[in-house]
Amino acid sequence: MQRYGSYHYDAVKKSGQTLDSMQDAAIDSYGPANQTTTITNHHINLSAAAGKVNPNNPLIPKKWHLKTVPNYTRYAAFRASGAQYMLYQGNTVNIDSPSTFTFFSTNMRKSNTLTRQKGITVIGNRFTSRNIDYPFRIFAGISDPYTTNGITISGNTIQILGTINNYYRTLIEVHEVPITVNGKPSYYTTDLLSVTNNNILTKNISTLVTGASISKKDTLKLLFLNNNTLNGKTYQISRNYIGTTLKALSYKNNALQRTIIWNADETKTKYIRVTNLFGKAITSEIALTKTKNPTITFKTKLTRGSLIKIQISEVKGNYTNASTVFFKVP
Repeated sequence: MQRYGSYHYDAVKKSGQTLDSMQDAAIDSYGPANQTTTITNHHINLSAAAGKVNPNNPLIPKKWHLKTVPNYTRYAAFRASGAQYMLYQGNTVNIDSPSTFTFFSTNMRKSNTLTRQKGITVIGNRFTSRNIDYPFRIFAGISDPYTTNGITISGNTIQILGTINNYYRTLIEVHEVPITVNGKPSYYTTDLLSVTNNNILTKNISTLVTGASISKKDTLKLLFLNNNTLNGKTYQISRNYIGTTLKALSYKNNALQRTIIWNADETKTKYIRVTNLFGKAITSEIALTKTKNPTITFKTKLTRGSLIKIQISEVKGNYTNASTVFFKVP
């Protein structure tokens, strides 16, 4: 990117395609061959360029006689396109530049073979930047209810010293992906995103997770928020085009309680049940309808330390394509 970003601009400009930006990552996993991979204990550091834009960007207006310097070539730490069963753990990222685009992004792979990313866990990392456009971006991730928990961002320390430059000043933005087949658009959404136990340090944030929709429908089916903090205080705010948000699961006196948050435009009835790790139902099915009383309670005796699954489906009695959250009984 340091050497070829301006050439990328030249090629796109000459081709007549729409100019967007270039953000290849420091560690870039481009599927579908990238599966079952662990990326751990790496250091991605750009502190020597503190306050400086990517050196390619000033070259662009000189060649194309532009009045302003475009923020075209930007920095990213990790990218997982079409990758599956990926673990990012114990890494340290410090990118101090006005050209910082993202810490982590994951998208489906559309070239030749369509590959949807799933089973991606970003846990126990430290991310630092001064200004950043989109700290985390999630596109069209799918969930495998039998082996993994969709896309998980957990136990990270995230420090942003300056501004978050996206519209909603959100830490995590979830997008749908439009694909046109035979002249008709299809929209690929994300099944499940779990955001838990993250320590966020910044004075410039409005929401933890936001859905960004082209179709004006949900971009994320199920969001699980738990134990995230902002500057030391509990912070569990989400908004826009998210079907259902689960918060603050608790278990005491043989009662499992969940707080359900509904997106403003959500209308569908959903069905929820609790199973053991092997998918055998522990509780009967409960129908979820939009209500002002968001807490649901399962009366059931559970073994301390056991691992259970909470499944949510939009089809009564059918959990084949359920969104699944794992929970360890305290």
